[in-house]
Amino acid sequence: MAVLNEGIVMNNRWKKLAEQCVDQRLDGLHFDKEMFAELIVRECAKVSEEYRMPYTNIPLCIALAIKEHFGVE
Repeated sequence: MAVLNEGIVMNNRWKKLAEQCVDQRLDGLHFDKEMFAELIVRECAKVSEEYRMPYTNIPLCIALAIKEHFGVE
């Protein structure tokens, strides 16, 4: 787990997302920040979608609101 300056402990999921945003170009490696942000938004929405609450669609509504807020389809 990575420890941030503020003492927040994170798992390595963000590293896996970041790896998907790196590509080789003629001038070297390129990190696509927009793609990284989109993947994080999608991951957050996915967590909400998968959260099960009996007799309610609240998690799905939250997932849709997250995507809409950041302009992710």
